[in-house]
Order: sequence, then C-alpha cells, then structure tokens
Amino acid sequence: MGRLFGLVGLILLSLILVPGIAQAHSASTFNVIIKQNDLQPGTTQIEYNDSIMWYNADSRENVTQRIVFDADGDGLYNGSADWDSGEIYQECTPPSNNSSSDCKESFTVWFNGTWGVGEYNYQA
Repeated sequence: MGRLFGLVGLILLSLILVPGIAQAHSASTFNVIIKQNDLQPGTTQIEYNDSIMWYNADSRENVTQRIVFDADGDGLYNGSADWDSGEIYQECTPPSNNSSSDCKESFTVWFNGTWGVGEYNYQA
C-alpha cells in the first residue's frame, strides 16, 4: 500500500513539475497583397486556425484579380474543396439606391481544420 501511495505521489509531482508540451496558438490573419506582377509576401507559414486575406493593390485601371485553388486537380475551380474568390477589385464604390454590389476588395480563407497541413499552390 505504501508503494502505491509513493507511486501516485511521484506521478502527481511529475505532473506539477513538468511543463505542458502543448502550447496554445492564438489565431492570426496574414495579409497578402496582390500587385501587378507578384504577391507580397510570396510565401506564408500558417498554423491551425490562422487565416489568409488577399488584397488587390494592382492600381492599373479596370484590372481585377482572382484567387483560385484547384484542390481536386480536375482543372476546374468549382469543386466543394476548391477556392474561387471571384473578382477582387482594387477599390469599390458604394452602390447607389440601396442596391447590392458584388464588389469586394479582399478574399479570406480560414484554415480551421478543413484545410490540413501542407503546401497550397494557388493562382492569382
């Protein structure tokens, strides 16, 4: 019986003295700026629960950008796991007469477990 209490005491003491292995990670949003000829930054390392937000900073007149990712490799961007931002504008003007507008200046993907660890080769 004394050995059992000694073993339990040793286990409890080790749990108190040994720091936790898992560390919490607060979610971060990484911004990627789409320019005329490149993306800045070119690569981003993210962790679970992070998100990436792409902004169109291409100042050429009447130029929109689009972010696409073909998860299933079929050459189309219409699968349930594919990304397609639609057109991303450099600047949106508010719609008149309370009408809705499809104009958007950014696109966000949240890596919340749907997207696993790996490399994502998307196109802009």
